Amino acid sequence: MNHTLVNGEVPATFSRSNPFQAKVIKNVNLNGAGSNKETRHIELTLEGSGLTYKPGDCLGIIPQNDPELVTALLEEMKWDGKTEVVINPQGDTLPLQEALTNHFEITLLSKKIVLQAAKLTDNEELQRLVASENTDQLKEYMNGRDLLDLLRDFGPWKATAQELVSMLRKMLPRLYSIASSMAANPEEVHLTIGAVRYLTHGRVRKGVCSVFVAERLQAGIRFRYLFNPTNIFICRRLKIKISLWWVRGRALHLSAPLFRNVQ
Repeated sequence: MNHTLVNGEVPATFSRSNPFQAKVIKNVNLNGAGSNKETRHIELTLEGSGLTYKPGDCLGIIPQNDPELVTALLEEMKWDGKTEVVINPQGDTLPLQEALTNHFEITLLSKKIVLQAAKLTDNEELQRLVASENTDQLKEYMNGRDLLDLLRDFGPWKATAQELVSMLRKMLPRLYSIASSMAANPEEVHLTIGAVRYLTHGRVRKGVCSVFVAERLQAGIRFRYLFNPTNIFICRRLKIKISLWWVRGRALHLSAPLFRNVQ
Protein backbone atom coordinates (compact mmCIF):
# COMPACT_ATOMS: atom_id res chain seq x y z
CA MET A 1 0.00 0.00 0.00
CA ASN A 2 1.38 3.36 -1.03
CA HIS A 3 0.91 6.85 0.40
CA THR A 4 1.11 10.11 -1.54
CA LEU A 5 1.51 13.69 -0.40
CA VAL A 6 -1.69 15.60 0.31
CA ASN A 7 -1.40 19.41 0.33
CA GLY A 8 2.37 19.02 0.76
CA GLU A 9 1.99 17.06 4.00
CA VAL A 10 2.73 13.43 4.76
CA PRO A 11 -0.63 11.79 5.59
CA ALA A 12 -1.21 9.66 8.64
CA THR A 13 -0.34 5.99 8.33
CA PHE A 14 -3.55 4.04 8.14
CA SER A 15 -3.58 0.55 9.63
CA ARG A 16 -5.75 -1.94 11.50
CA SER A 17 -5.43 0.23 14.61
CA ASN A 18 -5.90 3.46 12.63
CA PRO A 19 -8.31 2.69 9.77
CA PHE A 20 -9.27 5.29 7.19
CA GLN A 21 -12.69 6.88 7.62
CA ALA A 22 -14.19 6.44 4.16
CA LYS A 23 -17.14 8.29 2.69
CA VAL A 24 -19.73 6.37 0.68
CA ILE A 25 -20.26 7.85 -2.79
CA LYS A 26 -22.81 5.36 -4.08
CA ASN A 27 -24.55 2.23 -2.79
CA VAL A 28 -27.02 0.57 -5.15
CA ASN A 29 -28.71 -2.82 -5.46
CA LEU A 30 -27.69 -4.54 -8.70
CA ASN A 31 -30.61 -6.99 -8.60
CA GLY A 32 -33.95 -6.25 -10.16
CA ALA A 33 -37.27 -5.81 -8.39
CA GLY A 34 -38.63 -9.12 -7.16
CA SER A 35 -35.24 -10.84 -6.99
CA ASN A 36 -34.58 -12.92 -3.88
CA LYS A 37 -30.95 -11.79 -3.98
CA GLU A 38 -29.41 -8.46 -3.03
CA THR A 39 -26.01 -7.65 -4.49
CA ARG A 40 -24.75 -4.20 -3.62
CA HIS A 41 -22.41 -2.08 -5.74
CA ILE A 42 -20.66 0.30 -3.38
CA GLU A 43 -18.30 3.15 -4.32
CA LEU A 44 -16.03 4.70 -1.70
CA THR A 45 -13.82 7.77 -1.85
CA LEU A 46 -10.06 7.68 -1.22
CA GLU A 47 -9.79 11.46 -1.37
CA GLY A 48 -7.44 12.82 1.27
CA SER A 49 -6.15 9.40 2.33
CA GLY A 50 -3.04 9.09 0.16
CA LEU A 51 -3.93 5.40 -0.22
CA THR A 52 -3.56 3.44 -3.42
CA TYR A 53 -4.23 -0.15 -4.42
CA LYS A 54 -3.45 -2.58 -7.19
CA PRO A 55 -5.32 -5.49 -8.81
CA GLY A 56 -5.53 -8.36 -6.35
CA ASP A 57 -5.76 -6.18 -3.23
CA CYS A 58 -8.61 -6.63 -0.79
CA LEU A 59 -10.45 -4.03 1.23
CA GLY A 60 -11.31 -4.77 4.84
CA ILE A 61 -14.53 -3.25 6.14
CA ILE A 62 -14.85 -2.89 9.90
CA PRO A 63 -18.61 -3.35 10.35
CA GLN A 64 -21.09 -2.58 13.09
CA ASN A 65 -23.37 -5.18 14.61
CA ASP A 66 -27.09 -5.08 13.90
CA PRO A 67 -28.62 -2.52 16.31
CA GLU A 68 -31.70 -4.74 16.71
CA LEU A 69 -29.50 -7.62 17.89
CA VAL A 70 -27.66 -5.35 20.32
CA THR A 71 -30.97 -4.11 21.73
CA ALA A 72 -32.20 -7.70 22.13
CA LEU A 73 -29.06 -8.58 24.11
CA LEU A 74 -29.49 -5.60 26.43
CA GLU A 75 -33.16 -6.42 26.99
CA GLU A 76 -32.51 -10.13 27.56
CA MET A 77 -29.96 -9.41 30.30
CA LYS A 78 -31.70 -6.25 31.59
CA TRP A 79 -28.48 -4.33 31.13
CA ASP A 80 -28.12 -0.55 30.98
CA GLY A 81 -26.50 0.31 27.65
CA LYS A 82 -24.79 3.32 29.25
CA THR A 83 -22.79 1.17 31.68
CA GLU A 84 -19.06 1.57 31.08
CA VAL A 85 -17.18 -1.65 30.33
CA VAL A 86 -13.47 -2.33 29.81
CA ILE A 87 -12.82 -3.42 26.21
CA ASN A 88 -9.12 -4.30 26.11
CA PRO A 89 -6.07 -5.14 28.26
CA GLN A 90 -5.03 -1.47 28.19
CA GLY A 91 -8.10 -0.62 30.27
CA ASP A 92 -9.94 1.47 27.66
CA THR A 93 -13.68 1.72 28.29
CA LEU A 94 -16.84 2.24 26.25
CA PRO A 95 -20.54 2.39 27.08
CA LEU A 96 -21.89 -1.16 26.89
CA GLN A 97 -24.19 -0.47 23.93
CA GLU A 98 -21.37 1.08 21.92
CA ALA A 99 -19.02 -1.77 22.83
CA LEU A 100 -21.53 -4.40 21.66
CA THR A 101 -22.23 -2.43 18.49
CA ASN A 102 -18.72 -1.50 17.37
CA HIS A 103 -16.10 -3.49 19.24
CA PHE A 104 -17.13 -7.10 19.91
CA GLU A 105 -18.19 -10.10 17.83
CA ILE A 106 -21.67 -11.16 18.98
CA THR A 107 -22.91 -13.29 16.07
CA LEU A 108 -20.50 -16.23 16.39
CA LEU A 109 -19.96 -18.73 19.18
CA SER A 110 -16.72 -20.57 19.90
CA LYS A 111 -15.92 -23.42 22.25
CA LYS A 112 -13.90 -21.03 24.40
CA ILE A 113 -16.84 -18.64 24.79
CA VAL A 114 -19.29 -21.40 25.73
CA LEU A 115 -16.84 -22.93 28.24
CA GLN A 116 -16.30 -19.54 29.86
CA ALA A 117 -20.04 -18.88 29.91
CA ALA A 118 -20.67 -22.20 31.68
CA LYS A 119 -18.76 -20.82 34.69
CA LEU A 120 -21.29 -17.99 34.98
CA THR A 121 -24.45 -20.08 35.40
CA ASP A 122 -25.64 -23.16 37.29
CA ASN A 123 -27.75 -24.28 34.33
CA GLU A 124 -27.45 -28.07 34.33
CA GLU A 125 -28.14 -28.43 30.61
CA LEU A 126 -25.19 -26.18 29.75
CA GLN A 127 -22.94 -28.04 32.22
CA ARG A 128 -23.76 -31.30 30.43
CA LEU A 129 -23.18 -29.71 27.03
CA VAL A 130 -19.65 -28.57 27.89
CA ALA A 131 -18.63 -31.91 29.41
CA SER A 132 -15.63 -33.45 27.65
CA GLU A 133 -17.63 -36.44 26.40
CA ASN A 134 -20.14 -34.18 24.61
CA THR A 135 -17.80 -32.48 22.14
CA ASP A 136 -19.94 -33.36 19.12
CA GLN A 137 -23.12 -32.06 20.75
CA LEU A 138 -21.37 -28.80 21.65
CA LYS A 139 -20.15 -28.37 18.08
CA GLU A 140 -23.67 -28.99 16.77
CA TYR A 141 -25.13 -26.45 19.20
CA MET A 142 -22.67 -23.70 18.22
CA ASN A 143 -23.33 -24.12 14.50
CA GLY A 144 -25.51 -21.21 13.37
CA ARG A 145 -26.13 -19.80 16.85
CA ASP A 146 -24.96 -16.56 18.46
CA LEU A 147 -24.55 -14.87 21.83
CA LEU A 148 -28.27 -14.09 22.12
CA ASP A 149 -29.12 -17.78 21.66
CA LEU A 150 -26.63 -18.74 24.36
CA LEU A 151 -28.00 -16.22 26.85
CA ARG A 152 -31.63 -17.18 26.16
CA ASP A 153 -31.04 -20.92 26.26
CA PHE A 154 -29.02 -21.33 29.45
CA GLY A 155 -30.01 -18.76 32.08
CA PRO A 156 -30.33 -17.59 34.73
CA TRP A 157 -26.92 -15.90 34.66
CA LYS A 158 -24.92 -14.82 37.69
CA ALA A 159 -22.68 -12.45 35.77
CA THR A 160 -22.14 -8.77 35.26
CA ALA A 161 -22.04 -7.15 31.86
CA GLN A 162 -18.27 -6.81 32.25
CA GLU A 163 -17.83 -10.53 32.90
CA LEU A 164 -19.80 -11.47 29.81
CA VAL A 165 -18.21 -9.00 27.38
CA SER A 166 -14.79 -10.09 28.63
CA MET A 167 -15.50 -13.46 26.97
CA LEU A 168 -16.07 -11.92 23.55
CA ARG A 169 -13.64 -11.56 20.67
CA LYS A 170 -12.79 -8.22 19.13
CA MET A 171 -14.63 -7.36 15.92
CA LEU A 172 -12.46 -8.25 12.93
CA PRO A 173 -12.56 -6.59 9.48
CA ARG A 174 -14.28 -8.51 6.68
CA LEU A 175 -12.18 -8.70 3.51
CA TYR A 176 -13.64 -8.13 0.05
CA SER A 177 -11.90 -8.29 -3.32
CA ILE A 178 -11.73 -4.87 -4.99
CA ALA A 179 -13.85 -4.52 -8.14
CA SER A 180 -12.31 -1.37 -9.60
CA SER A 181 -9.11 -0.03 -11.15
CA MET A 182 -7.28 3.09 -9.97
CA ALA A 183 -6.50 3.82 -13.59
CA ALA A 184 -10.23 4.28 -14.25
CA ASN A 185 -11.21 5.66 -10.82
CA PRO A 186 -8.07 7.23 -9.28
CA GLU A 187 -9.61 8.40 -6.00
CA GLU A 188 -12.22 5.69 -5.56
CA VAL A 189 -12.51 2.03 -4.66
CA HIS A 190 -15.49 -0.12 -5.68
CA LEU A 191 -16.86 -3.36 -4.21
CA THR A 192 -19.66 -5.79 -4.99
CA ILE A 193 -21.12 -7.45 -1.91
CA GLY A 194 -23.97 -9.94 -1.66
CA ALA A 195 -26.21 -9.41 1.38
CA VAL A 196 -26.49 -12.57 3.50
CA ARG A 197 -29.82 -13.31 5.24
CA TYR A 198 -31.19 -16.68 6.27
CA LEU A 199 -33.51 -18.37 8.77
CA THR A 200 -32.15 -20.87 11.27
CA HIS A 201 -32.98 -21.94 14.83
CA GLY A 202 -36.19 -19.91 14.70
CA ARG A 203 -34.59 -16.55 13.95
CA VAL A 204 -33.62 -14.54 10.89
CA ARG A 205 -29.83 -14.20 10.76
CA LYS A 206 -27.93 -11.47 8.97
CA GLY A 207 -24.34 -11.33 7.74
CA VAL A 208 -22.61 -8.83 10.01
CA CYS A 209 -20.81 -6.91 7.27
CA SER A 210 -22.89 -7.62 4.16
CA VAL A 211 -26.12 -6.41 5.81
CA PHE A 212 -24.30 -3.50 7.45
CA VAL A 213 -23.42 -2.44 3.90
CA ALA A 214 -26.87 -3.21 2.47
CA GLU A 215 -29.02 -1.61 5.17
CA ARG A 216 -26.98 1.08 6.89
CA LEU A 217 -24.28 2.42 4.54
CA GLN A 218 -25.97 5.11 2.53
CA ALA A 219 -24.32 7.79 0.38
CA GLY A 220 -22.59 10.42 2.51
CA ILE A 221 -21.98 8.15 5.50
CA ARG A 222 -18.41 7.63 6.71
CA PHE A 223 -17.14 4.33 8.09
CA ARG A 224 -13.86 2.55 8.84
CA TYR A 225 -11.92 0.43 6.38
CA LEU A 226 -8.40 -0.73 5.64
CA PHE A 227 -6.54 -2.42 2.79
CA ASN A 228 -5.05 -5.89 2.74
CA PRO A 229 -2.59 -6.10 -0.17
CA THR A 230 -2.55 -9.58 -1.64
CA ASN A 231 -2.11 -11.23 -4.99
CA ILE A 232 -4.22 -14.22 -4.01
CA PHE A 233 -7.86 -14.17 -5.01
CA ILE A 234 -10.53 -15.42 -2.65
CA CYS A 235 -12.37 -17.89 -4.88
CA ARG A 236 -15.72 -17.54 -3.12
CA ARG A 237 -16.01 -13.89 -4.15
CA LEU A 238 -18.21 -12.98 -7.10
CA LYS A 239 -16.42 -13.37 -10.43
CA ILE A 240 -17.68 -9.93 -11.48
CA LYS A 241 -15.23 -8.37 -9.01
CA ILE A 242 -12.24 -9.89 -10.73
CA SER A 243 -13.48 -9.15 -14.23
CA LEU A 244 -14.31 -5.49 -13.54
CA TRP A 245 -10.84 -4.42 -12.41
CA TRP A 246 -9.23 -6.55 -15.15
CA VAL A 247 -11.34 -5.07 -17.95
CA ARG A 248 -11.00 -1.50 -16.70
CA GLY A 249 -7.27 -1.70 -16.14
CA ARG A 250 -6.56 -3.41 -19.46
CA ALA A 251 -8.78 -1.06 -21.41
CA LEU A 252 -6.97 1.99 -20.09
CA HIS A 253 -3.37 0.73 -20.15
CA LEU A 254 -3.10 -1.42 -23.24
CA SER A 255 -3.33 -0.28 -26.81
CA ALA A 256 -3.87 -3.84 -28.06
CA PRO A 257 -7.46 -5.01 -28.48
CA LEU A 258 -8.97 -6.42 -25.30
CA PHE A 259 -10.58 -9.39 -27.03
CA ARG A 260 -9.47 -11.09 -30.25
CA ASN A 261 -11.29 -13.41 -32.64
CA VAL A 262 -14.63 -12.86 -30.98
CA GLN A 263 -17.36 -14.06 -33.31
